[in-house]
Amino acid sequence: MLPLYALIIICIFGFLINFLILTSTVKGLRNETKVIKPFELLLCSLFFGFLADLFFLIVYEEIRNYDRNNKHLILIGTLVSFAIDFIIIFLLIYFKVFIY
Repeated sequence: MLPLYALIIICIFGFLINFLILTSTVKGLRNETKVIKPFELLLCSLFFGFLADLFFLIVYEEIRNYDRNNKHLILIGTLVSFAIDFIIIFLLIYFKVFIY
């Protein structure tokens, strides 16, 4: 049984990792160098990184254009990742793995 702040730390860790990956992706899009594939971005965001995905989709036009060219794969994957993360958090709290 883990306290609830452990879950919060895990969520922040996932957000920061995805934030760093998306920052390097934006730099790559601006310089037209090697860019991480959308499927790899979705795998990174599956670990509580959906907030960083939404933030970058809203703020940076480069990511929006990149997503538009890839048939909105990042947007759809972010919404699916949000649903999966919500279900995981609910089940972990329901089965008392995390205690609040």
